[in-house]
Amino acid sequence: MDSSTYLRNAKVFNLDIHSALSNVNQMEHIYIRILKSFAENAPRIIDDLVKLREDSLPRWAILIHGFKGSLYGIGAENLGDRAKILEIAAKEGRYLLIVQEIRSFIEDSVKLIKEINKLLEDLRRLEEKSDERQSLLSPDKNLLKNLLVALNSFNLEEMNAIISEINKHKYSEFQNEIKQISNCLERFDYNGAESVLLRLI
Repeated sequence: MDSSTYLRNAKVFNLDIHSALSNVNQMEHIYIRILKSFAENAPRIIDDLVKLREDSLPRWAILIHGFKGSLYGIGAENLGDRAKILEIAAKEGRYLLIVQEIRSFIEDSVKLIKEINKLLEDLRRLEEKSDERQSLLSPDKNLLKNLLVALNSFNLEEMNAIISEINKHKYSEFQNEIKQISNCLERFDYNGAESVLLRLI
């Protein structure tokens, strides 16, 4: 199984991967980058959230607001909704409500981080295996032409599908150009991607 299929079929606690991918136009590499950033930064935020004090609710409301946005950004809708309730409670000074809810919220957030880290490690291993992929002389010209059509019609889902298919192989020729195209698509530099493509077709 390749990393794309694995990601789209992964079952992660409190995470709606399909919804999150739709928010980044199905660009899996961007979503994975967002997941990595979340997994790296969330533990520090949680450490701050557990330092809840009644006299620091305004600052705590700011912290939970930021964490809420991060949760929604990765597709953790349920936890994001719970963070929203906690944020409102903090702004209203409802300290006891937060005390009642915060423990289970933190526990579920920690569980989510652990499962995201496992998903990222699984994806890393699959990518390592993909380095053993079959080597071809050059990319399929039909795929390159289809990618150009997708670029000209701004069909983001088709672009992602085609470049993923192209990247399943290594190439004796034009490997650097394929990498350039991938980097351009990652930056949404469609003119740059088109310029390189036209040299290959």
